[in-house]
Amino acid sequence: MLLAFFSTQSVLAVGGGTDYSPSGTDGSPRGTDYSPRVEERPTGLNNPLREDVSSIPDLFNIILDIVMIFAIPIIVFFIIYAGFLYVTARGNVDTVQKAHRAILYSLLGAVIILGAKALMVIISGTVDSILK
Repeated sequence: MLLAFFSTQSVLAVGGGTDYSPSGTDGSPRGTDYSPRVEERPTGLNNPLREDVSSIPDLFNIILDIVMIFAIPIIVFFIIYAGFLYVTARGNVDTVQKAHRAILYSLLGAVIILGAKALMVIISGTVDSILK
């Protein structure tokens, strides 16, 4: 661990800053400015997201895509769970009602999530056609 700590320090020491080693035979330092070098960085805001996200609708599309990646397997799981409840109900009214609710809520969630994506596509297409 100490080796890793000291090797990092030596790499950082070699990397930059003012060179204080003597350059001439008289032993005078190379430069008169003893302040460390500051690299100039461009000012302004950089996009922290990918390059293809340049507007709010693009951001919403990416968010909806991520939600759909997680939601679709959950919806499929609850449909399978509802089928399992139907199979294991064996005429029990409470379990059949529980299976009905599970399938209803999973399909309702699927309609809401897929409807949100469809609504986003419709709205963005309408806005694009109005602006052009």
